[in-house]
Amino acid sequence: MSMQDIESMMSSSDFVLDSKYEIENVLVLIQEIEAKAKFFKGLKQYRAKQLDQDVAELEGRAARMREVVLRTMVSTDPKKKTMHFPGTGKVTRRAGKSSWTIKDEKAVLKFLDEQGVKGQVIETKESINKKEASKVFDCFHETQVEIPGVEKKNAAEGISISYEEEKDSSHPSKADPGPLSSSPKQTAVDDISEQDL
Repeated sequence: MSMQDIESMMSSSDFVLDSKYEIENVLVLIQEIEAKAKFFKGLKQYRAKQLDQDVAELEGRAARMREVVLRTMVSTDPKKKTMHFPGTGKVTRRAGKSSWTIKDEKAVLKFLDEQGVKGQVIETKESINKKEASKVFDCFHETQVEIPGVEKKNAAEGISISYEEEKDSSHPSKADPGPLSSSPKQTAVDDISEQDL
């Protein structure tokens, strides 16, 4: 059975391989799929980073052009607050809103606490620590106490996969031949004897 056949048949929830020895082929396929997924994740991050840089550059260009428009309005007609360009749009000068930059948060919080207004500026968000809550829920469940607002989902059995380490990292496609190999070009598959099966 080819790998393509196996993968297409795996969409069925009750599919089972013909032989336990075919698991090795599936492991190879899983490893390839996971490597591809890892590559795509890296590519996504790279592209996102590049897009972030492109967006920042475009926003910077737009901001510089806004400054040019504002300076032009102020220098050519300082009293005029609005200019209308039919078919294109309207530009209105408006007063900017000042802002504060917090340089030392601890000092600011200490000052506000001393002034009795710290509570006005502090945001506290309650959230459940899911890991700890799970332990507490387990204790209640064991004592038959019903917990409102939660639902227990029993975990399905899974598998853990570990792959053989590769000796030569410059050739990631070559498997480690292992201690039974007589030739460095043999793969681990070649090393399996009938006794091992």
